[in-house]
Amino acid sequence: MLHGVYVRAFEEFLRLTEFDMPTSVSDPLVSLFLLVCDLAINPTSGFPLPVVNFESFILDVNPGGRFSVFSRLIALRFPELKSAIRDCSRSEYEEIGGRLCEAAKEAPPILISQFLGRWFASGGSLSCLRQEYQSYIFEPGNFVLRYLFAHFLAFQEDKFRRPEFFCWPGAWMAGDRVDESVTELFERHGALFVDKEDDDAVFPRLQLGRDEAVVQQAFNMFYQHAVVYDLTNQWISRSGPFRYDIDWLKPSASPDQMKDFLRGNFKAAFEFDPEDVQLIS
Repeated sequence: MLHGVYVRAFEEFLRLTEFDMPTSVSDPLVSLFLLVCDLAINPTSGFPLPVVNFESFILDVNPGGRFSVFSRLIALRFPELKSAIRDCSRSEYEEIGGRLCEAAKEAPPILISQFLGRWFASGGSLSCLRQEYQSYIFEPGNFVLRYLFAHFLAFQEDKFRRPEFFCWPGAWMAGDRVDESVTELFERHGALFVDKEDDDAVFPRLQLGRDEAVVQQAFNMFYQHAVVYDLTNQWISRSGPFRYDIDWLKPSASPDQMKDFLRGNFKAAFEFDPEDVQLIS
C-alpha cells in the first residue's frame, strides 16, 4: 500500500513542507504527516462550533485546504517539528497539534472531542442517546442518524481519552506499545458493516460484548431505513418508474425479492405503495 494513491498525499506534504523523503516509515516526519491528516479532517467551524468567518468557511472546513494550510505553516513557522514526534504520545499530540491549531486560529481537535464527549456523558444533553448506544436498541425515529451519531460520539469520547492511538494507530498496534486497551479500542470502533472475501453482500460486524441478535436487529433497521432513503431520492430527483435494486446489499436476492422488500419498507414509512405513484409524462 506504500505506492500510488496511498502515497500521493505524503508526497504533497513533502512538497508543501519543503522536507525530503524520509528513509523509514518510523521517521518522526511520518508521524507529523499523520498529525496533519488528523487536523485536516477534523474541522470545527459550523459543527460543533459556530461559523466564525462565512467568507472563509469553505476553506475552513475543506480537508484538502486545511491539509495545505497546516503543511505550509510547518514550512514557514515550525520547521523544527520535522523531528519533534518521537514517542507518538498524548503530550506530543496535545502540544504540537495545539501549536499548529493556534497558528491557524483553530480549536484543537482534542478540545472538540472533550466537548462532544460531554454531550454523550451521563447527565449530558445527549445522555439518552448514550443509553440507546449501550443497549444497542435505538428509537425508530431518525434511526440512521441516531445510530451513526451515537457511534460518532462514542468515538469522540474515546479519542479524548486516547488521542495518540487514533492519530498514530500503527505505532500503537505493534511493538512494545501494544496492550489490551489498544485491542479493545480497535475492536470498539471498527467498521459497523463488512463484506466477505467471497461475497459482496453486506453483513453486520460482530461486536465484543454485544448480543449477536441485537447487533443483527440494528443492522436490519439501519438498512430498512437506508433503502427507504434511496427510494425517496428516486421519487424526488429521478424521472421514470422506481428502480428496485439492492444488489449492493444482497446480491443473491432475486428481482422479485428485491422489489417486495423495497416496496414493503417504503409503504411502512409513507403508508402507500410506491407502485401507486402516478408517473407524469
